[in-house]
Amino acid sequence: MENTFPDPNEEIAMADAAFETVTGGDKATNKQIKVITRGTCQMQSKLKLIIRLVLPGYFGFSDRKTPLENRNLYNTLITSNAYIHDISKKVWGGSNKGLLPVTFLLMEILDWHAGKYLHALGFDACKMMWFTTHDADSFHYTDIFGPCLLMQCITLIFTTVRCGLDEWATGVHELVEYVKPVYGPIYEKLLGDLKKIADEGKAGKACIQSIGEEYWVTASAKYLATAAPEVTLMSEEISEVIEYAKVHAQRLKAQQVANVEADAQNAAY
Repeated sequence: MENTFPDPNEEIAMADAAFETVTGGDKATNKQIKVITRGTCQMQSKLKLIIRLVLPGYFGFSDRKTPLENRNLYNTLITSNAYIHDISKKVWGGSNKGLLPVTFLLMEILDWHAGKYLHALGFDACKMMWFTTHDADSFHYTDIFGPCLLMQCITLIFTTVRCGLDEWATGVHELVEYVKPVYGPIYEKLLGDLKKIADEGKAGKACIQSIGEEYWVTASAKYLATAAPEVTLMSEEISEVIEYAKVHAQRLKAQQVANVEADAQNAAY
């Protein structure tokens, strides 16, 4: 995760180093390097596909809206990187029918921009990408994913979200290539902002730690939760189960007798 958009030479060097680490010093062959470096593009493609499929539901894009509506929404979201913020809140607005919950509008709350990197899509994309099973790689590489998600992972998620948003830039959904010349600078800008926060003394480090831990907890809680101990039935409960079964069986038998008698009466007519 050190360089999300490496150039070909960097990819080869990173793959070679990774292979040496895993094998204890062996050099990777050209074929092995190709397999390893292909994983970078595959990861980006998978994350982009996940985000592309769910992004409209989080931000409100739709082919049923006019291109102008979608375009205005896109422009609002990329202004000041609004899409990375926690804008999933609801506020209360007045109407002639009294106070009603209304969907959050970006400019209605002055401090919306404070919740950086906390949009719900970021958390859900993280979960769908790296925490789909109890044996996912994320649980084996805790130096990257937990118990505090690395800044680079968080940045990659929101860079990919930006690519997904760009597919709606014209107001009509159009595929966009996820390439370094376009999204490398966006990645570096977002990562740089996270690093600036981390550099603000103990409070800054604690803030980044808190954000990273929230990603880990949100994504992994389902698999790491301790299962509730099995409760053994007490003798009193067992007696109640047996008694209920007896009454239930008698009720069924009586119903069967009634059904037979009713069938006999119907046959007599």
